[in-house]
Amino acid sequence: SNGECINIGTGNPISILQLVDALSLLSKQKICIKHESPRSYDVRTRYPDISKVKLLLNFNPNYTLAQGLKKTFNWFYENRYEN
Repeated sequence: SNGECINIGTGNPISILQLVDALSLLSKQKICIKHESPRSYDVRTRYPDISKVKLLLNFNPNYTLAQGLKKTFNWFYENRYEN
């Protein structure tokens, strides 16, 4: 695994809009999105291939994306005043 590029994630697809909705719910803030014309290289859905990290590091996700975002959001909220 030394020097290898690997994806870490749940292995499930999620759209950028779904991610924004999840963050909006956690933060209790309305997130305004500015939609523009799509570009040829835009990615509408993220779908990380985690087969490599499973093979190299025996990694299996312990959390859903929603659970991981909540844990991360709560950690940053609880530690926001620490340097």
